[in-house]
Amino acid sequence: MITVPKVGANGQLQFKELKKTNSSQTSTRTPSTSSSSGGGGGNKTTKDKKDATDEIERYHVISEQLGIIQRALTKIDKLKSAAWGAGKLKAINDEIAALEREADVYAEYADEAADWLAQDQAALTAEGATFNDDGSLANYTDLMQQWVDEYNAAVEAFNASEQTDADQDALDKAEELYEDRKKMIENYEESYQTYQDQINNYLDTLNKLSAARLEKITYKVELQVELNESDRKVIDYFNKKLEQSLSG
Repeated sequence: MITVPKVGANGQLQFKELKKTNSSQTSTRTPSTSSSSGGGGGNKTTKDKKDATDEIERYHVISEQLGIIQRALTKIDKLKSAAWGAGKLKAINDEIAALEREADVYAEYADEAADWLAQDQAALTAEGATFNDDGSLANYTDLMQQWVDEYNAAVEAFNASEQTDADQDALDKAEELYEDRKKMIENYEESYQTYQDQINNYLDTLNKLSAARLEKITYKVELQVELNESDRKVIDYFNKKLEQSLSG
C-alpha cells in the first residue's frame, strides 16, 4: 500500500516523495486490461487534448503592439537628438504621434486587464473568496486553510482505502482541484497587478505627451529667435558693405 503525504504548512504538494511503506506489499489497485484478437496487443493509452485557454497567452497581441511603438520611440529619440531645425520639429511631431498611440494602447491594455480581473474575481468568488474595497483578496489565509484541509481529507481517505482505481481517481481529482484553486489566486493577483500597472503606464505616457507638446512649442520659439538673430547678422553685414562702398 502506498501512503500519500498531506499538504504541508507551505501549501505545497509532495508527490515526488511517494514511497512504498513495505517493499513486500503490493498495491491492491486493480490493473486495467484490454483484449485483442490475434495476440500481440497491449494496453491502450489515451492522450489528453490541449485546452486553448491554457495555451493562449494573456495580453500577447497588445504586448506586441506596445513593443512596436516603444521601438519606434527609441528610434525617434535618437533622430531628435541629432537633428536641428525642421528635422528636429519633424522628430518631435513623430514623437507626439507615437506617444498618442502608446497612450491609446495602454488604455486598451488596462481595459483588457479589467476584463480578466472580473473573470478571475468571479471564479474565486464561486470558491468562497471575498474582497476588500480596493479589490485585494480579503480572506486569503482562511481560504487556503480550507482548501488544504479538503485536500488532506482526500489524502486520508485514500491512505485508508484499498487504493483501487476509483480511490486513485478520487485522489487525483482532489489534487487537480487544489492546484486549480491555487492557480485561480495566481491569475487574480496577476490581473489585479497588471490592471494597476497599465493605469500607471497610461498616466505616465500622458505626462510624456504633455512634455513633448511643450517641447515643440518651446523649440519653435527658440528656433525663431535663432533665425531672427541670423537675419540680423546678414543685414548688418550688407549694411557694412554698403557703408564701405559709399565711403570709398
